[in-house]
Amino acid sequence: MVFILSDDGRDDEYPEAERAFERYQTYLAENQAAFPPRAYELATSDWFYHTRDHRCPHDAWLESLQVLERPGSQPRQRSCSIALRLLGAYKDGHIEIRYPTVYAYSLRELRPMRRRTVIGATTNFASPIAVT
Repeated sequence: MVFILSDDGRDDEYPEAERAFERYQTYLAENQAAFPPRAYELATSDWFYHTRDHRCPHDAWLESLQVLERPGSQPRQRSCSIALRLLGAYKDGHIEIRYPTVYAYSLRELRPMRRRTVIGATTNFASPIAVT
């Protein structure tokens, strides 16, 4: 369930995005018991979505992405985890995010703006946290 899109803003110029973020906050509050405590703490923190906070992953640059798949006790039981290392948007620190148990994921290329030269991977990181 996606509430926040990567190109949404959260100010008066984007009222639809503000409503989407409010729906996301309501979802988090209503499902608090289903979240691991640290995941809920991250999802409800102000800094994670506040682009002026240097810890916010928005506009961070992807430095590494690891998708690890490990065999389970049965031949068809495999587990998956994902680890990201991002250079913060202000280029003054790194952000490491680990998803230890991943059931599904999707990767796609973001198309850069026409007049912009891009070298390497670009990141427009949005990570709404949901339980399934």
